[in-house]
Amino acid sequence: MRFFIIILFFSLPCSAGATIAAPMSLGETAIAREAIPAGFTPKKHRLFERFAEKIIKKRIYKAAKALGAKKGDGGQGLSTIGFISGLSGVLLLILAVTVEVAAAVALLVIALLLGLAGLVLCQMGIDRANAMEHPKIWVKALAYTGLGLNLLLTLTAGAILFLALTLGADQG
Repeated sequence: MRFFIIILFFSLPCSAGATIAAPMSLGETAIAREAIPAGFTPKKHRLFERFAEKIIKKRIYKAAKALGAKKGDGGQGLSTIGFISGLSGVLLLILAVTVEVAAAVALLVIALLLGLAGLVLCQMGIDRANAMEHPKIWVKALAYTGLGLNLLLTLTAGAILFLALTLGADQG
């Protein structure tokens, strides 16, 4: 058994292609390149992207359909709802600064969730507006403004929440 393990140990670098031939002289030195078979393209995994497309987008489209969003609205409803969720999150963020710590943490969590939902809704509004042949410019402008607002809201609320939780843990 030991003999088999020793042989396996010494053969692994060769079977994995980890060894390269050393140059015999200075004239033979060259950059070693990994051999890639012809027609081989590496597979992109994109786990989060597939998760978002399959689960989150389907649920949000169902919710938008239940709220009465039309198929050919060009993302007007999604962009507007995403922007409004960003504005309400900013109001909660401002309110969180003025209240006590326990209530502030709850408001920051709600603002963070509103920011994340607004990011997804605005991105879906942009996707729908770009899918239209002649999209309305105000829809795209509202969606991009909402995307920026929600991104700033998410980063700010997340940073304040992180600081509040870490400083609270240090003091308590």
